[in-house]
Amino acid sequence: MAKSGFVAIIGRPNVGKSTFLNTILEKKVSIVSDVPQTTRNNIKGILTREHGQIVFIDTPGLHKVENKLNSFMVSETLNIINDADLILFFISPLDNFNKIDEFVLKTILNRKVILVINKIDLNFDKNHLIKRVVNYTEKYEFIEVLYISAKMKTNVDSLEKIIFKHLEDGPFYYNTNQVVEYSDEFWITELIREKLFYFLKQELPHNIAVLISNIIDNEHELEIYVDIYVNRDSQKGIIIGKGGSLVKKIKELTLRNLKLIFQKKIFLDINVKVEKNWISKNIQKMGYNKNG
Repeated sequence: MAKSGFVAIIGRPNVGKSTFLNTILEKKVSIVSDVPQTTRNNIKGILTREHGQIVFIDTPGLHKVENKLNSFMVSETLNIINDADLILFFISPLDNFNKIDEFVLKTILNRKVILVINKIDLNFDKNHLIKRVVNYTEKYEFIEVLYISAKMKTNVDSLEKIIFKHLEDGPFYYNTNQVVEYSDEFWITELIREKLFYFLKQELPHNIAVLISNIIDNEHELEIYVDIYVNRDSQKGIIIGKGGSLVKKIKELTLRNLKLIFQKKIFLDINVKVEKNWISKNIQKMGYNKNG
């Protein structure tokens, strides 16, 4: 009988959760960035072996709740924790134990949790790290503790074996050749949204959407046409930037990512459009149901 289950990856921003997911799946399925995650979709990466299937869920980084967006991401993470069969709690050797850690430890009570210390390839104070790990293990009884470097692939195979060891017998939830639940269109729009948040931060309009209008996949080139929708002309000006400078930067950085992902020549066309009530007109394109 095969083993299977849903495994949540939790931790602060920048502890290497997305890097780990990309490494273990041997494919870029999660955006790696110093900018906190802004997506409302939690990445489902699928690892299939002959003896079972792991469905990874990469959660937004846990941090202090300062606004509605942060509150939403923390709420999403808590929902995922409740539904997961197993939890990977990622920490970095460079961080100190704080109130966020206390919050996480209270949240994961009575759950199957593996403590994963990532980024062991970095230079750090080993005595400080040992004290921190002892602090964790005194406050919570983890089923396993493992030191890894997702970037250098150190002990990633060992972590995979440990995960399978603690999963129950179960079915394959996805096709054996499927690595990610989302489409190419999802990743393209996420990359562009990531750049918008990076450059605009607090200036980014709340009512904004990034939608694919067309994709033409030729043998040697991928043509991608993207529309960014806003409600007002002033918002359009913010995104385009002086003389088109900002949208040009967004395009250049997105192209770099897309070439790495698709391994072919990319043509990317980005248009910023003003359309009142674009949410109701495009809600189905965005993947939501008008009726709820």
